[in-house]
Amino acid sequence: MTKSIDLEAIGISAEELQERVVDRIAERALNNLSFDEYGDPHARPSALKRKIDEEIQKRIDEAVTEIADKHILPNVSEYVETLTLQTTNKWGEKKGEPITFIEYLVERAHAYMTEEVDWNGKTKGVEYGSFRKAGTRVAFMIDKHLQFNIEQAMTQALREVNGSIAKGLEETVKMKLAEILQGLKVTTKVR
Repeated sequence: MTKSIDLEAIGISAEELQERVVDRIAERALNNLSFDEYGDPHARPSALKRKIDEEIQKRIDEAVTEIADKHILPNVSEYVETLTLQTTNKWGEKKGEPITFIEYLVERAHAYMTEEVDWNGKTKGVEYGSFRKAGTRVAFMIDKHLQFNIEQAMTQALREVNGSIAKGLEETVKMKLAEILQGLKVTTKVR
């Protein structure tokens, strides 16, 4: 005859036992137990947990993208176009007239392109030593672009010319060798 154990007698309710069993099953499904060189146990995420984490991250990314596309991106261009900047002194007092962000960008681009540079494209104060201006940055950039394109064209032309010259030299050498061979007479004398 087997004796049955009353859970209430040992102080565990059926719901509590059920909760413990579910927790233990979930723990086993989500973690792999491994042991280090000292025999200490370490839980590592199982393949199932990694897959769940990837799916959660994917859904979060999709939700953030959807919210950004719906609420943020449509307002960004309006914000940039209406943003005004105000220069201030070191105490925060307004100085000069406020300008829009687009005007600021145009002004900065103009200043960048018309800034004086040396023959290396460096501005005054970038390198130590004497600074000898060679022109504006835009002129320097155009010069470098033209120099690159001319160099490429010349390299291609030289390749084509070298190919033609080499072919002509080869044919000339072959003709001269043929003439020399015809002019040679081989004679043998027997003694």
